[in-house]
Amino acid sequence: MRRDFGIGDPDTGVAVTEICTTLDGLPLGIELAAARMAAMSANCSASLRCSPSYVDGLQSAGRVEEALALTEESVAAARRLGNPYWVAYALWIAGMAFSRTNARRALAAWDEGIAFVHEHRIGFLEGFIARDAARLHTSDGEPDVALGLFAEAIQAFHRAGNVPQLIITLASVPALFERLDRLEPAAMLLGAMSRESSSFHHVPELAELGDSLAARLGATKAGELAAAGAALDLDAAAEYARGQIDAARRDPRPGPRGARPGGLSRREIDVLRLVAAGRTSGEIATELFISARTAEHHIQTIYTKIGVSNRATATRWAVAHRIVDGVPGG
Repeated sequence: MRRDFGIGDPDTGVAVTEICTTLDGLPLGIELAAARMAAMSANCSASLRCSPSYVDGLQSAGRVEEALALTEESVAAARRLGNPYWVAYALWIAGMAFSRTNARRALAAWDEGIAFVHEHRIGFLEGFIARDAARLHTSDGEPDVALGLFAEAIQAFHRAGNVPQLIITLASVPALFERLDRLEPAAMLLGAMSRESSSFHHVPELAELGDSLAARLGATKAGELAAAGAALDLDAAAEYARGQIDAARRDPRPGPRGARPGGLSRREIDVLRLVAAGRTSGEIATELFISARTAEHHIQTIYTKIGVSNRATATRWAVAHRIVDGVPGG
């Protein structure tokens, strides 16, 4: 090793992080990024308080308000650091913190996180962010979006051989199938995951889901499906889940959510809500964990799609189409 090696050197820090990630998984890479973050700062204590790992510790300990107070700066600090693993981790933890209080902001963080891990090919965190976003979409978001995210998470964990996380992911899918009224696949996959005792530890709502499926399908039918599912090993359960997700995504029946007005994407709807609230591009960027340039690009795309040229008319359009509350022209 070179005697002048320094973790504070940008090129060295990123290169070594990538090597360690390859050899020993992401956690070591994240620790190296954290070390570099401290080395780059004249005030180590302030720097570490804004680190994603510190925010993670706060939210894991139930100190959610303290975590939320540091979340935005945590993501900004990670971006200044420039290490892609650290940025992805910061976005994941931001979503975790906000998922307890503000589903929309949590999903915004995870939307950006998914886009970021795809861009930078950070396979390790892809499954975690996709799975957690899918779980939140199942309960508080858009189930059709959850289908794609669960498929991505299953593939990522299966490819990586991450059995514990694959079990948690597969055990989370039956609730989505039930919400989409795909009761038989829900019962079948629930039966498959009953083979894995950790399923009920990590996804405790499975027990209640079993009762609900028995009531809706009938106890005999639900029991037959669960028994058939219990014959599947983990690999077969993953294959079954992917097949059923693909079938649900091809289903022409309308889901719980209707078409978005103006052909706007989910992210564009979020941006338009903030435009209507009078937020600047910079404020929108902070709220959605994106750059100001990306926020402005979304605004211009929205204008084109809905046929307006300024914020005032965009706001009136949003009110008229019930994207926000208010009185047009008021």
